[in-house]
Amino acid sequence: MERCISFPRGTVPRAQTSAGPIEATAGRVVRLAGRCTGGYARAMSDAPLTTPKSSMLDGLARVLGIQDFLPGGPVLTPRQRVDAFGQERGAGVSYTGPAQGSEPVMPLQVFGVGYDIDLMMVSDHPDWNMHEYARVTTPDGPLWLAKDAREETLEQSIVAERDGLDDWLPEVTVRRKWSRVRVDDRSTDRQIDVAISYENLDGEETQVTWRSPHPSRLERLRNTSTMGHSRDAFLVALDLSHKAPAQHATITINGKRRRIQRLLGVAPLRFALIQTQAGVAVGSWEQRTTAAGIETVHNAKTHQAWSRREQGEQVWLEQYHPVRTLQYRFRRSGDSLELVHARVEQYARSVPVCDLHFSPALPDFRRPFSGRFSGRYVLDVNGQKSHATGVVEAQSGADGATLSLLPSAPRWTLDRPMQATIQCTGDGARVCLERLPTPDPA
Repeated sequence: MERCISFPRGTVPRAQTSAGPIEATAGRVVRLAGRCTGGYARAMSDAPLTTPKSSMLDGLARVLGIQDFLPGGPVLTPRQRVDAFGQERGAGVSYTGPAQGSEPVMPLQVFGVGYDIDLMMVSDHPDWNMHEYARVTTPDGPLWLAKDAREETLEQSIVAERDGLDDWLPEVTVRRKWSRVRVDDRSTDRQIDVAISYENLDGEETQVTWRSPHPSRLERLRNTSTMGHSRDAFLVALDLSHKAPAQHATITINGKRRRIQRLLGVAPLRFALIQTQAGVAVGSWEQRTTAAGIETVHNAKTHQAWSRREQGEQVWLEQYHPVRTLQYRFRRSGDSLELVHARVEQYARSVPVCDLHFSPALPDFRRPFSGRFSGRYVLDVNGQKSHATGVVEAQSGADGATLSLLPSAPRWTLDRPMQATIQCTGDGARVCLERLPTPDPA
């Protein structure tokens, strides 16, 4: 699909730098910092991030260069959440023309993936940074994903032994490769014990061995940094509910055993995690209304069929896959259908992995409107409220409309602003969603 035409860019927050190479090590880092600083940080490791002690801890983390290893909580207080999102409201824009097409337009694509277990390590390989081995429950049984991040860009790729991998969950916009992933799983109820082998994206044979306890302790602070991974592809937040350090982990790439990197030269970067990733993904797609119903075509090749249902003044567009269901809920306002909520539900999980709310509702992009729309979004991950928030801006013109997502919290989302260009085609729309450029940090 051709790239969408250019529109004026919105104001973009200054980028924030990532302080380290890996998410999800906050508790261990703080304890390590405590040992290195006479127990100062260790004494505060259980303090909420909103207390004076936690402010001191945050300052210590900046000095040590490990600030983004510290997890946080909700970015909105319950009162702020109620004030901003407690009551659904219409977009409040002045429409200047009729709707093109009968079905509401989906102006962005949400995603969400929860992992039963995610085995993470950072190696000294010159081309690769982090390696993750994540297991997802599917109706056909467990599916293992090998996720490797490039050293220079931190862009992730997926290797999996699944037919039709390129068409599997097209809203997760990362490079993919089919390869046989051999897993020898000797785990018990209390211990993870696996050996994994596969061919990575560069054609290198990779062997991994791993032993660790099953992560069992529920983390009190779960809103965790993405550590700069795939910033060009996702506006993403993480819910890291459990973690445990590995007792043993090795990785051999192309016949050479690689060294596991250590944080501050002491703590090995190897952890078993239980986490969920959710947010908005870049991409280009076309939405069409045909005699058979609604479909989207992603990257000019992957077709997805959608269903529509209504209840009162609410209209849902839904896309079912055996592993997940996407839902976009629109609010009827006169002759308009305005997006107020998008959700991702995952197979065998009791709570949605992603909930994205807008206040007020987004304009109906089938219709031209005057002026500039401004609102807010909030992202819930794995049932945890308010993991990320920011500003939404939209405007329309003769050639179509734009929708911008400008993050404001947490800090590790600030360098992931996005803008969609939307062009209605009569029977649907063409959408191109890209990350906006951000200024270099001061």
